[in-house]
Amino acid sequence: MNVGTSRGRNARALKGLSLLYLGLTVVALLLVHGESYKPPVSYVPLYLIVSVIFTAAVALLLLPARQFSEGFCASFYVLYAVFLAAAAFFTGGVSSELYVLFFPLILAPVLHGSRRVGLLAQGAVLVSYCLAMLPDTLEGVENTDRPAL
Repeated sequence: MNVGTSRGRNARALKGLSLLYLGLTVVALLLVHGESYKPPVSYVPLYLIVSVIFTAAVALLLLPARQFSEGFCASFYVLYAVFLAAAAFFTGGVSSELYVLFFPLILAPVLHGSRRVGLLAQGAVLVSYCLAMLPDTLEGVENTDRPAL
């Protein structure tokens, strides 16, 4: 496969995901500020996390297609996974409704046609998801004599 074609496909996939996350973070902020959202929210850390996601998404939209190698795309999938986990953590942990934001990140690496990018992105999503819900999971067993996990 031609390197230029591969980078063009990588650019289209990651730029499409960035546009999707720009819209989804706006929807997530509207959801969190709604009256019906029940989990506790830490607003200042959430705004910091959302600003990083916005900045990364806009920066990706402005980059030329020759920049999008496999390693570059994989690093941005990991970055999205980490910051989406932080957003889910600061909006209620296990009870957060923002875990839906992980679904496009699980499916998008398929568009690259590279097994390494897909496995790395899905591994990053799995680890980030576990870290986002770990504090609430451990809180449920803190006053018992049983092991936490």
